[in-house]
Amino acid sequence: MPNTEMMLDRLRFQEIDQDVIENLREAKQLLEPELDNMLDEFYEQILEEPLIRSVFSDEESIRRARDAQKKHWLETLLGGRLDSSYFKKAERIGRAHARVGLTPDWYIGGYSKMLVRFIQHISTVTDRDTTAIIESLCKAVLLDLDLVIHCYLEAKDKQIREILARATSFGSDMEQLNVELAQKVEQITERTSQLKTEDRLYVHAESHRTGAFARLKALFRGE
Repeated sequence: MPNTEMMLDRLRFQEIDQDVIENLREAKQLLEPELDNMLDEFYEQILEEPLIRSVFSDEESIRRARDAQKKHWLETLLGGRLDSSYFKKAERIGRAHARVGLTPDWYIGGYSKMLVRFIQHISTVTDRDTTAIIESLCKAVLLDLDLVIHCYLEAKDKQIREILARATSFGSDMEQLNVELAQKVEQITERTSQLKTEDRLYVHAESHRTGAFARLKALFRGE
C-alpha cells in the first residue's frame, strides 16, 4: 500500500507542486466541455480489442467504467486532488487490473491515447501559451501511470508469492506422503514375508500330522 513517504517522494521527484496543481485546474476548464466526446471515442476504440472487451461483462459495466474514468479525470487528476485518497485509489485500480489480467501495456496505451487527445485539444482551444498547462498535465498523467503500475506489480508479486507458498507446501506434503507410503510398503513387505514363513511352517506341520495319521490308520487296519 502506498505510504506517506512514498507519496511525498513521488510528488517531489516529479516536481508536482502548487503551481502544477493550479495548471491542472486550468486544464480542467479547457477539457471538461469536450471530455464526454473524448471518452466516447476512446471507449469505442479500445473496445475493438478482444482482450479489453473481455474485461467487461456487459454494457452496464462499460458505462460504469466510463463514468468512473470521467470522475477520475475531472475530480482527481485535473482537480489537483493528489492526496492520500488518490494514492489509495491508484492501488485499488492496480489490484483490479492484476485480478482481471489487464497488463500495463494496455493501460499505458490507453493513457497515451487520452493524453494525445488532451494535448491536441488544449493546443487548439485557446490562443494563449499553454506550455505550462501541458507540462503539468503530462506530469499528472505519468504520476497516475506510475502509481497504478507500481500497485499492479505489487499485486502480481503477491500472487506469485502465494503460488510459490502453495507449491512449497504441496511439495512438503507430497514428500511427507512419500515417506509415509514407503513406511507402509515396508510394513506390508515385512508382514507378507512373515505370513509366507508362517504358511510354510503350517504346511510342514500339516504334512507331518497327515503322515502320522496315515501310519496310525494303517496300524489299526493291520496293514
